[in-house]
Amino acid sequence: MENEIEVVVYTKPNCMQCKSTTRWLDKNNIPYRTEDAGRAVDQLKEQGFSSVPVVMVNRGGDQIKAWSGYRPDQLKSVPPLFKPSDNDAVLTEWNWTRGVPRFRIWKDNQGRVHNSDGAAFQQFYGNGKLYQEQYVSHGTLLTERVFYEDGNWREESYAYHRDGALKEVRRTKNGVLDGGRCVERYDNRGKAIYIESWSEGKMIYSGAPPVRKNRPPAPVRPRPIPQPGLGI
Repeated sequence: MENEIEVVVYTKPNCMQCKSTTRWLDKNNIPYRTEDAGRAVDQLKEQGFSSVPVVMVNRGGDQIKAWSGYRPDQLKSVPPLFKPSDNDAVLTEWNWTRGVPRFRIWKDNQGRVHNSDGAAFQQFYGNGKLYQEQYVSHGTLLTERVFYEDGNWREESYAYHRDGALKEVRRTKNGVLDGGRCVERYDNRGKAIYIESWSEGKMIYSGAPPVRKNRPPAPVRPRPIPQPGLGI
């Protein structure tokens, strides 16, 4: 059946969080089967998971989202499946990160927020754009932002100074550098100190150019020659 949901929970022995997750699935009448994470450790690592439980929904061409390390109170519900009858009105875009489909996003004019132990991401649709934002530290710092606009995937990544002030923003279009990349760097007071952009194969920048890795070493000052009878 096209509406069937296959849920696979990868677990390990003595994992209390795994047991809590399966209890939650039982309580909500969501059918599932368990797999030993130890036997699939290489596969899970390739997909970016380092902790259990890992909950896969329709792992295959129809995989929607895989959760890693979710607490039962944060695992709200299984997202709706896409059906072959879905059209552009409901949408249906894959976002690929390093060649791996990390998540599937849909348009329904409602934001969806998912929280895990160390990270959170939210999906929402507004102003004609489809957004995905990735946070760390329970949503206090924005690290990645992905949105779909005018037929292009646009991605932004953020870095911060130790005090939390914005340090760097990198933007790409469809994952390519040429024709869609922009780098902005800021000091700890929020002042832009360097902006780099690419257009038609040419780089344009303002502010201080990037520091060269092969710059000449700093000159070495000669040390004074010790004189007899004098302290060094």
